[in-house]
Amino acid sequence: MPRRITSPVPDPDRDAALYAWHGVETEADLTALQQAAAAFHDAVISGMELETGCRYAAGEGMYLPSAPEGQLLLYVDSDWFGRMELAFSGVRSFRFQPYTENFFPEIQEAFVSFRTDLLGKTRDDRMIVWADGCFDPFVPERLDLRSVPTSYIIAHELQWRLLQESEE
Repeated sequence: MPRRITSPVPDPDRDAALYAWHGVETEADLTALQQAAAAFHDAVISGMELETGCRYAAGEGMYLPSAPEGQLLLYVDSDWFGRMELAFSGVRSFRFQPYTENFFPEIQEAFVSFRTDLLGKTRDDRMIVWADGCFDPFVPERLDLRSVPTSYIIAHELQWRLLQESEE
């Protein structure tokens, strides 16, 4: 029987660490994320919010950042871990594949990795790649609504936190 997701019960001694933001800066941080999320096995993307960093203010004009300032908040639910929020900053590219009649949106296992080869041979900007399956950013995707494409996010930074625990 699947475990139900419940709202967390406040516990000051436990909640500060459990529900705190965790940065992802090392391979050990990637491993900790994958362990906390059970490799995102049997999870679903339940929502997302995107802020581009661009804005318009009356009388001030349009603001266009000189570097990627966008942030993508990804909400992932699972019977294994509950609800998790992933905050990607400096988003360079993303694709989200919602539920369709040809595609069930369940994540079997997520791919999370650091990459330094995405901006060309003369740059070594380290980025984080998160994908809901096998993903190679160098293989161009062709738009085909009958296929089963991968959802992915490529960003400069990632933080995560639990929002709700799964009932055990």
